[in-house]
Amino acid sequence: MDIKIEVPSHFLCPISMQLMKDPVTISTGITYDRESIEKWLFTCRSTSCPVTKQTLFDTDLTPNHTLRRLIQSWCTVNSIHVFDPVSTPKKPLDKCLIMKLVDEAKRHPHNKIKCLRKIRSIVLASDRGETCMEGSGLFKFLAKVILKENESCFVSKACDEALIVLHHFQCTDLQLRNCKPVLDNKLALLNALLNVMRFGSVQTRSHAITPLRSLFKVMDPTQIAGVKSDIFGEILRIWKCNMSQQTIKASLEILVDIIQWGRNRIKAAESGMVSVLVELLIDILFI
Repeated sequence: MDIKIEVPSHFLCPISMQLMKDPVTISTGITYDRESIEKWLFTCRSTSCPVTKQTLFDTDLTPNHTLRRLIQSWCTVNSIHVFDPVSTPKKPLDKCLIMKLVDEAKRHPHNKIKCLRKIRSIVLASDRGETCMEGSGLFKFLAKVILKENESCFVSKACDEALIVLHHFQCTDLQLRNCKPVLDNKLALLNALLNVMRFGSVQTRSHAITPLRSLFKVMDPTQIAGVKSDIFGEILRIWKCNMSQQTIKASLEILVDIIQWGRNRIKAAESGMVSVLVELLIDILFI
């Protein structure tokens, strides 16, 4: 007869109520399984602690190595085959190294592209990059690069590299709201991203759509209501360029966010996007 083994409550993730494989602690002091809390923070885009309901002012995840060793020992004593093996967590991104590269790029502008490429290599090699945005100054730095490195008819290599990193991070509303350069320059950043959409390569434009979508999430309704008709033309170009489904989905999310304000529905209709949108939706439905 199989004996049911009761898992100690402090070994269970408060979100999934499953045995934690990679326990991490957030700023409120509550420990969760990494996969569950990352989904809560970065996919569901919640800004509060699931247990205490306190607002989170940072999204740092601190590995709880002591608890992980206790869980591993308990699994060994109680027959490991009963549960999924407790995996060793992936090495987290080195926030100190990111901070060092950001500082290097600020102090020595001629090394900016080199530093950005190193940052890109680091973050693309990890699926745990979101937390590195907090406290490292990286997001603030990337926003400033896009603002300063964007000339009228030219997208710089530095801007291109910054957009690749931002595209990978899928920034949350919380990160944007905590970034003063974004809050102080929302319209300027919007114009910079639209400039990328006009003059960038197909790949660069695809990378720009992700931060553009995030930006609209934190803009005031009055600012959204006043957007120029150019944005609808650029969204239309995306649909006509056969870009990835992820890019098209992001562009549709932008459209949904902005057409509800001011005269934006009229601007959208006047851009000629209605017929293209209908064809696009038909294609999506029958894929």
